[in-house]
Parts: sequence; C-alpha cells; structure tokens
Amino acid sequence: MTYVTSTPHFYATRALLALLSLWLLAFSSAALSETTVRASVDRSQLSMEETFTLTLSADSIVFSDEPDVSALAKDFHVLRRQQSSRSNIINGKVTSSRQWDYTLAPKREGDLTIPSIPMGKYHTRPLTISVRPELKSQQRSSDQVFLESDITPRTSYVQAQLDYTVKIFTSVNFLDASLDEPELDNAVIENLGENRYQTQVDGRYYQVIERHYAIFPQTSGDLEIPALTLQARVEGYRSSLLDPGRLMIKRSQSHRVRVLPPPKDYQGQVWLPAQSLAFSETWSRDLESIHVGDSITRSIDITAQGLLGSQLPALPA
Repeated sequence: MTYVTSTPHFYATRALLALLSLWLLAFSSAALSETTVRASVDRSQLSMEETFTLTLSADSIVFSDEPDVSALAKDFHVLRRQQSSRSNIINGKVTSSRQWDYTLAPKREGDLTIPSIPMGKYHTRPLTISVRPELKSQQRSSDQVFLESDITPRTSYVQAQLDYTVKIFTSVNFLDASLDEPELDNAVIENLGENRYQTQVDGRYYQVIERHYAIFPQTSGDLEIPALTLQARVEGYRSSLLDPGRLMIKRSQSHRVRVLPPPKDYQGQVWLPAQSLAFSETWSRDLESIHVGDSITRSIDITAQGLLGSQLPALPA
C-alpha cells in the first residue's frame, strides 16, 4: 500500500492556483462586457496663459486601443501625456479602468471645442471650454507669492448663488501653507473644490491653486466679503535640512455685493432665485399597458441650478 503525504506547501500552491483561476475567470467576464469611454476637463474657463487637463478613460483594463488625439492640434498645444490603469476585485466583482491625462494649452481665445475623440471603435462626447484674454495681475511681477479673488455677480437677489474664487499664485515651493476659509454672517457657504494649473504673469511662471465657493446670502443689504489670509512657509534662499524656510503672509482683496430682496411684484408662495429650474417625471411601466390591479410608480424630480437642495420645496401629496 502506498501512502501520499501532502505538505503545507502543496496546499498553499493549490489554493494560490485556485485563487488565480477565479481571478482570471472574473477578469475575463469583465473584459467581455461593453466598454464605456469618457472625456472630462478639470476646468472649463481659463485665460490664454493657463493650462488645463483633459482626461480620457475606458472602464476596462484590457482596452488596448490608444486615443487618437490628433484633432486637438487645431486649437491646443499638447504639453504632457500620462497614462495609468488599475483593477479591483470586490466580492468577486472586477472593476478595471485605463486613463489618459493630457495637459493642454489653448492656441487662441474664444469658445473652443474639444472634439469627439476616437478610442478604437468608441468615441467620447465633445466638450467646450472658454478661453478669455490674459488677465493682468494687480500684483507686482516681482512677488513670489500673491493672492487674487473675485466674486460674481456684484448685484444679486437674496438666497441666489454667488460664485467666489480665490487664487494663490506661487513661483516658489511651499514647505507648508494654510489659507483661511471664508466665514460670513447670514450666508451659507459651500466649498466647490479646487483646481491646480500653471500660468505666466509678466514673463514669470506661477503655479496656481484656485479654490471655488458658492455663497448664498440669507438677508438683503450690502454683503461684505472679507480678505482671506494665507500663511505660507517657503524654501529659503539657501535650502538645507536645518532651514525652516521663510514665513510669508499674504492677503486677498475684500469685496462688497449688493443683495436685493425679492421684487415687490413677486406673488409666488416659494422664492426660488435659481439660474435654471426643471421638472421631470417617469413611470415604472408603460401607461398604455396598465390593467386593473397592477401597481405602478410615478417619480417626479425637481432639478435646480444655483440653489441649495434645502431651498427646493416639498412636492404636494
């Protein structure tokens, strides 16, 4: 009689092979599904001296085609290209993607179209960006670090959205930095995120950190937007491990906005100073195929631009 002894190494190898087979099976199933390609930009408004990032993505790591970006040369300089990919398995489900990032600089002013980009047999949707004339800095070009801010519009209605932007310009490296968050009485403020890009001011290149906020004034009258303070420690003239750097304190401009009450002739029950407002409805089944005793769901959506979600009224029963 022959006895076969299995070692722990043998069992570990079998388990590893089984896990690998399971991963390959799941990966192959995901690869056979339909691929979706997308295009997006990190900012849609910029000046002639600024750059932005175009991101193309495919939701499959086995997607082997390269994007054809030759059409970009008409309106843009392609300054840099980066590619990445990743894949995850969660509860046996595989998600994977490939991504291409292009740093672009516009060749002219105006509304420029990023055309539909071919990616194999797929095509992305076209995008539009607005390129303004070069913005002249109000600061001295010799400043290594300075701030700019703006708010639009300067006259608005109570509870309507104001767009507040703060830009940090730096031509030196930050060791650490902190910028005040805007704080206002009788106003709701939402942080909309930030962008980072490069621009040129009077022949000098600056890295720009651009933060965006939405401000909703809750009372009428003059709204004061105070200056924000940046505290930054930058590399010294003689960089060393023992050099704590130089401390800089910079401030942005302050602003004043005239906030109007609702018009006297407004007769509505709910005040909604939205930039756009839309209603839509959907039914869970075809209305033409309903029979007695069937159940059906009606969904009604209110979509508003330039309002807080809490400002939207509840639908009547």
